Amino acid sequence: MVNVAPSVIYLIEVGGKRLLHVGDAVLSQNPELFNDGVFEKVDLHIVFLEYFDSSEETRAILDRWMNIDRTVFMHLPTQADEIETNSQQLELTFANRVIFDTLLQIREF
Repeated sequence: MVNVAPSVIYLIEVGGKRLLHVGDAVLSQNPELFNDGVFEKVDLHIVFLEYFDSSEETRAILDRWMNIDRTVFMHLPTQADEIETNSQQLELTFANRVIFDTLLQIREF
């Protein structure tokens, strides 16, 4: 595991799979995270983002520095109609988005 920036984002490699967990960071507000050379078009299987960090600017940062298979959005509202609305909005910018829409849902990637 590489702690890319203390308590902000983590790059984790397990069994040949790379995951990026951004915690509560908003990527467009933290461009310095990408200036130290850790990300040079790194291949990632999954990136975990806050659902509110779904801007075109964030998408551009991800596209510039990473090749991502799936984007999992975290901390969505708990109401089914809000989840569906957010899922539809996220799909506009992130076609590879994954939404967990029920409590304790399990998926294999």
